[in-house]
Amino acid sequence: MAENPSFLCRRTFVTTALLGLAGCAAACSTAAPWYTPDTNSQADALEVPLSALGPENYVILDAKNFPAPILLARQDQNYTAVEMICTHRGCAVHVQRNRLVCPCHGSQFELNGNVLQGPAAQPLRRYSVQQEGDILHITRSSY
Repeated sequence: MAENPSFLCRRTFVTTALLGLAGCAAACSTAAPWYTPDTNSQADALEVPLSALGPENYVILDAKNFPAPILLARQDQNYTAVEMICTHRGCAVHVQRNRLVCPCHGSQFELNGNVLQGPAAQPLRRYSVQQEGDILHITRSSY
């Protein structure tokens, strides 16, 4: 029994469309590096080696003693650490092309937590970062 040529065209179209969408999603988002700090550190502080920052100059910290993942970023010689939770409705934000994007309502933030686009009106929660040699100390008390 001969196959229906229009069925093959639809299958080819759907397969091509899905592969195109997957390629677009990969191009539009960035797979940020992750680092899990030592859990023996103080409950309100983290120690992160400078080597944890990848070539993108940022890393997501999976800190068990903090309420949410933290983005640690270097801009010039300044370091910032922000909680990856949108201040609009509490959704987790994602790194996309050197910015943080909320998938729930479209808010966008700079890597330092400042709002680029609403509906969020407040910056992301920031943590204090102090450098001591090749170690960055991040403390939970926000500023």
